[in-house]
Amino acid sequence: MFTRESKPAPWIRSVVNVGSASGHTGSEFPEYAASKGGILSYTKNVANRLAPQGICNSVDPGGVLTELNGPVMDDAPCGSASCSSRRCAVGPNPTKLPSGSISLA
Repeated sequence: MFTRESKPAPWIRSVVNVGSASGHTGSEFPEYAASKGGILSYTKNVANRLAPQGICNSVDPGGVLTELNGPVMDDAPCGSASCSSRRCAVGPNPTKLPSGSISLA
């Protein structure tokens, strides 16, 4: 998109990154939480650089119910930490995330 020395391309008006609630809470596995924390910092940096011409947001769902996320939710300490950090008892359906993201763009 752009480097430290360059400016954003003039046609960029909106950026939506996909992070995770774990980036905010630090729950789940440390490597995962750290990578999602990086997404949050990157989003803030891009938002600052893009501010004169557009916006940048991140969508940060918690515990999306997918087959890949099953081991996390089945791990007692990790799953309970992830669930307690969310306001909903059941994680979101992955098919609903794109429509919410489009509304931010």
